[in-house]
Amino acid sequence: MKISSSLTDKSFEVVVVGAGLAGITAASLLAQKKRVLVLDKGRQIGGRLADHEIEGARFDKGGQFVTVRDDRFAKQVNIWSEKGVIKEWYRKVDGQSHETLRFRGLPNMRTLALDLAKKLNIYSYCRVKKIMKDSDQWRILLDNREQISSEAIILTPPVPQSIDLIDNDRVPITALVRQKLEQITYDPCLAVMALLDSPSKIPAPGAVIPEHHAIDWISDNQQKGVSSMPAVTIHASAEYSAKYSAEKKLHLAEQLIEYANPWVGANVTKHHSHFWKYSKPIATHPEPFIVANESPSLVIAGDAFAGPRIEGAFLSGWEAANYLLKN
Repeated sequence: MKISSSLTDKSFEVVVVGAGLAGITAASLLAQKKRVLVLDKGRQIGGRLADHEIEGARFDKGGQFVTVRDDRFAKQVNIWSEKGVIKEWYRKVDGQSHETLRFRGLPNMRTLALDLAKKLNIYSYCRVKKIMKDSDQWRILLDNREQISSEAIILTPPVPQSIDLIDNDRVPITALVRQKLEQITYDPCLAVMALLDSPSKIPAPGAVIPEHHAIDWISDNQQKGVSSMPAVTIHASAEYSAKYSAEKKLHLAEQLIEYANPWVGANVTKHHSHFWKYSKPIATHPEPFIVANESPSLVIAGDAFAGPRIEGAFLSGWEAANYLLKN
């Protein structure tokens, strides 16, 4: 994996925007046959498979586990298992009504994205400002004023952000495509990562879904094997997360910690919070991707297409890449 903060080559066969699992999956497949560049605005790849660290304690910040329904994803999970970067975690915890085998990344969930990204060319700390059609190719304008040309683009950010990138008169998308994209909606999520002064009282295997209006999920990163120190991740409910604003961030995080205390059962010594405006796709698109423009190719993909799970993000990226390889 080559992560760069500057570019020497400015022309590619495919540019993938977004280094979450959908983007990384698409790029890893395309890179076997094409010159591919991945663009990402963040400091680390993985998107919502992000991890976090507080004074040596480690956290799975976003996606907490993997489930498998599709044979294509099952094959990838088997590959990860053979490499030792994934293992079975549990089938059911308090608050869940049915048993489903869930896997976790080793040592954390971001490892899954890192494994797929090993041979990729990734340009980080850059934000795409605008995408413009230029004859038979695309011109991509970055916020640092650099320009990149590409024969094809795959957009994998949350759909409202992808719409913003193509919402200009230089990207000819039809009213039907726009309508399909605008029908996709997301719930927000406020995540709080909390360092504890002693182990939590969350029962094995280290996760619980409390019956509480403000909390969707609590995981014990120490029991999970992510952290050597007592550390929990708390995901707020969509209802509670919708209250978020920058001014309320600290108050909402502290209140969420208070709500979670009956399950956590230990004192929080330090904490950090992160807000995803577009966390969980609620109204999704039934197909694995949308072709917004055929020539030059502009494909929109992500976990809002093949299902609102980590598996869905993988399959959407996989299918989008295969479309470009065949066209």
